Amino acid sequence: MSINLILKIFILTFLSSNVLAYEGDCNEINKFFESKNTDENHGYDQLLQDCTVNDEGKVTSLNIYTYCLTEDEVNKLISYSTIDTLKLNTNHAYHSSMIENLRSCGDIQVFPSGISKLENLKSLDLFGFSNFKENDIKKIPQSVTELIIGYRKPPQYVIDELSSLKNLKSLSFIDTDLQGLSLTPLESIMKLDTLFLTHNDHSYIHNKKYFDPSILVYFKNLKSLTLDEYIFNKQNIKELSEFNNIEELTINNCGYDEDVTLDDLKNLTKLNTLKLTGEFSYCVDSGTIFGGINCPLTEVSKSIFSMENLKKLVINDYSNVPHVNLIGNLENLEYLELVNCNIKEIPDTIGKLKNLKTLILDENSELSSLPTSLCKLNLEVLSYKETSVTKDQCSAVSSSKKPSKKVVTRTTKIKTKRISTKTYIKKVPKIITKKKIVTKKRVITLKSHSQKKDN
Repeated sequence: MSINLILKIFILTFLSSNVLAYEGDCNEINKFFESKNTDENHGYDQLLQDCTVNDEGKVTSLNIYTYCLTEDEVNKLISYSTIDTLKLNTNHAYHSSMIENLRSCGDIQVFPSGISKLENLKSLDLFGFSNFKENDIKKIPQSVTELIIGYRKPPQYVIDELSSLKNLKSLSFIDTDLQGLSLTPLESIMKLDTLFLTHNDHSYIHNKKYFDPSILVYFKNLKSLTLDEYIFNKQNIKELSEFNNIEELTINNCGYDEDVTLDDLKNLTKLNTLKLTGEFSYCVDSGTIFGGINCPLTEVSKSIFSMENLKKLVINDYSNVPHVNLIGNLENLEYLELVNCNIKEIPDTIGKLKNLKTLILDENSELSSLPTSLCKLNLEVLSYKETSVTKDQCSAVSSSKKPSKKVVTRTTKIKTKRISTKTYIKKVPKIITKKKIVTKKRVITLKSHSQKKDN
């Protein structure tokens, strides 16, 4: 092992094990939390989850727990006019280590009036607040385009007041029971085109819940839909497929009745992005803390490979994808991800995908080779980590036929940790701008670019 390599390993280890200081406004916010720590009441510094500053040191993004904090204290923490992303968080996990003693106070029970003064606020996550009073929603600035609510049984006035947010584009409900409520007021939010629904409340108790597509009728301009931790039967798949204005559909960590197929999804003729990721492991009617009770899709339907308008197809952790041989039909594909799907062979017809830029085939252990037709494509990313592929078939192709842009290859048996799809998708990823992201572990500077995160 060379000296340079040893030094690199040492530096990476040092950086990953040491907490770097917060900067600018985030440092001021962190000092406030640290000042509240006492021998009897400790862990306040853990209430600051994330803090982001711009090049001038002004806070732009803030993620906090509100345990044991007064409204005045929360208002002080969020009093920075430069905040464009705010999350009032909570923790439903059985154990929460350092903040266990503070959780006994509960989340803040009064809607922070300071939110109404944040004129630059774009994204507001209220997962950690569930005590809305009448007119609280109306205090949210009109600048907000993305809202996340974690209220399990909201009163009707919460839905009614949502209609006042005329610039809202994205709405998320976290384990929110909308049954018995009139959702008609939501029809008036004309800019609302992105909806995220999850049955996952981040607690340790899980049970199955069937998705009810009837609520979608109130989202007149819906284009992007994410469904997380629901169960599908034949009827709700059929009803879902009738909303043919949907352009992007993500089905994440969901389960299926035994007789369910996805054939009806072919009726979503405007669909350009389809993501099928993970599986639900708590397929029981009563609440349980034990996983391993799966109800997977029997197989990914043949019709998926006839959806010619697809530009992005992601299938992760589905064990039966028997119709990969038809992948050549999807000639508009630009992004293809097939991870941990027991795929043994990629057909030569993949060479017909002239627009394909990204191909990810990780964790298909029995995949031993790639077709030479890939060499004809202008791939920007090719990944086959943890497969049995031992060489790049394109290495012998003349330079004139090699991809014009850099191809990142990840060879067999590289032992790295992949983030499980058993995670909560917090929100639709945003374009990354030049910011300094400050967390408990590191400071990262990201240069401005226009590429969105794909996961």
